[in-house]
Amino acid sequence: MKKAAFLWVFLVMTPAWAAEEQGISVYPASFFADARPATANDMIARLPGFSLDNGLSSTRGFAGSAGNILIDGARPTAKNDDLFTILGRIPAANVERIELIRGGAPGIDMQGQSVLANVIRKKQDANQTILNANLGFMGSGQWAPYGGIEYHGQSGAWRYEASLTRVTQQWDDSPGEGYRVILAPGQAPVYDRAVYTGIIRTGWQAHGGLVAPLWGGEWNNNFTLQTTDYPSTLRYYGYGGSRFDTITRLKTAEFGSHWQGGWGAVNLETLVLQRLGHQEDSNTSLAPGSSSAFFSNKDTGETIGRVTARYSFSPRSQRRSGRGGRLQFPRWPFKLEHQRPAGLADQRQPVGE
Repeated sequence: MKKAAFLWVFLVMTPAWAAEEQGISVYPASFFADARPATANDMIARLPGFSLDNGLSSTRGFAGSAGNILIDGARPTAKNDDLFTILGRIPAANVERIELIRGGAPGIDMQGQSVLANVIRKKQDANQTILNANLGFMGSGQWAPYGGIEYHGQSGAWRYEASLTRVTQQWDDSPGEGYRVILAPGQAPVYDRAVYTGIIRTGWQAHGGLVAPLWGGEWNNNFTLQTTDYPSTLRYYGYGGSRFDTITRLKTAEFGSHWQGGWGAVNLETLVLQRLGHQEDSNTSLAPGSSSAFFSNKDTGETIGRVTARYSFSPRSQRRSGRGGRLQFPRWPFKLEHQRPAGLADQRQPVGE
């Protein structure tokens, strides 16, 4: 009787031990159904014991900027296009399951992460168009319309997507109305009304992607174009009025291409990533008897290429060899358009703010 009980416990517990040894927990789409997720982003937010790491797009190279998300077993070939945005473009209806991979899983490149989430999409022919429109209102009295249109399609091993989005975000919560106090010796304090605006960041984003079979493997391509404006204005109303305007305009372009397939017992992986950026800064000021303007622009770029070969000697032993290269260039030309200093009405009076 004792032997039978021991055998029963062993048979019941063995699958659990095997799953723990493999280091992979599988969550089917039905696990998230009660939360009614709209995108894969909503599903990831409800994944037990997992916190999304977007990675660092500012880090040089590709390996050091990795987040903790895989899409169909591969890391997205993108840096400007962050994981939060990528997951937001995957409809929840297209997700078959999400695998939670821990560091002990054999044969998995953890890319420096202790835990990875692998989003597995359904392999079925489908076409889907998503249109969303939103309107936000800020306490400062600003209206913020935003939205976009997306298309997702799949036919056999081919998968394609395209989207156009109007981006509107609250990027600075410091704007509002206030005052400054001007103190002069022997005089009563003067309160000057001040208004700071620039709470909203606006722009456009266009994205396209194509996954196709190639040479017995899978070829994944994507591109992203984005423009973003960061405007802000500080205005004082006393002493004839003055204002200080700052505008930063960013334009970025990114193309990524990733191929993974096999050559006998060797798993091959290649990737190419090209990033281009252009930034324009404008700083102007206007006051009675004084005006100035300063303009600058900066061009940046990064090109990454990498080839990796993996060979498994056993389920627990794997050898990897790779070659990669990176080219990065910055350029910061600037010019001073115009500057005219103002004369003080009485330079003997100190003014404190």
